[in-house]
Amino acid sequence: MSQKIILLIAVVMISYAAPAKAGSLFTPQDSLPVQNRPAPEFHLKDLAGKVVSLSDFKGKVVVLDFWATWCVPCQQSFPAMEKALNHFALNKDVVFLFIDTRETSPGFQKIVKAQMKKNQYDFHVIFDEIGPAGLQNMQYLAYGMPGIPTKFIIDANGIIRYQLIGYNPKQSEEESAAELISFVERTKAMVN
Repeated sequence: MSQKIILLIAVVMISYAAPAKAGSLFTPQDSLPVQNRPAPEFHLKDLAGKVVSLSDFKGKVVVLDFWATWCVPCQQSFPAMEKALNHFALNKDVVFLFIDTRETSPGFQKIVKAQMKKNQYDFHVIFDEIGPAGLQNMQYLAYGMPGIPTKFIIDANGIIRYQLIGYNPKQSEEESAAELISFVERTKAMVN
């Protein structure tokens, strides 16, 4: 087996193993408030080539979803993410950004664009930068993640309030979306 296939299998197994023991998408130990941790600033390009910065959304609650095209749990979490995004569609104070990271395929931007079109997702996708080892993982490292999918909920002052790790296939899309919506609502209530 090639090293890429072995690595892919290991990542998928790890992604499933951690959340599988939980009864919900985000376990209490995975979803603890991250107190007084400023969200690292970024300047990343989106699908249209426009530069998007975290500071563009000052005064808003920002949900960052780190994912990759090869990550099965990431893909499985998207329908619930879409439900949560639709819930806040008319709320201009909540923003969702989907950060594509850790890609290894050449031309991964085209793969991302094709996936979004095929599934009719209206996600604001931005691309992680190349990190120090030449991998597409600079923000992945800056945010200090154990793996993907990982979501961060950032308050209106740029402070990370929640880090949500993993995906639970035993939970319905509606339950997963409701849980994420609850975390966003809690974050909105923290800053007045």
